[in-house]
Amino acid sequence: MSAILMPLLAAMAAFGLARSGQVLLRATIGMALGFAYFVVDNFSLALGNVGAYPPMLAAWAPFFLFLLIGETVLIRSEE
Repeated sequence: MSAILMPLLAAMAAFGLARSGQVLLRATIGMALGFAYFVVDNFSLALGNVGAYPPMLAAWAPFFLFLLIGETVLIRSEE
């Protein structure tokens, strides 16, 4: 599922205008979102293994959270 999510998080860098002068900022935010997804996903799975989260919540919550973040960023950054 993360292979589906990563292009969405990187779309922020891809769909911005190159002449806007913010290409580096957009690329940095896209990479930060991808890194944050893996951190949150691993943290959530660790909490699920310990028993602090229900297993279904631990497995799917990071995916849906970053899916919503990716969609929001994509819609807000359209120029």
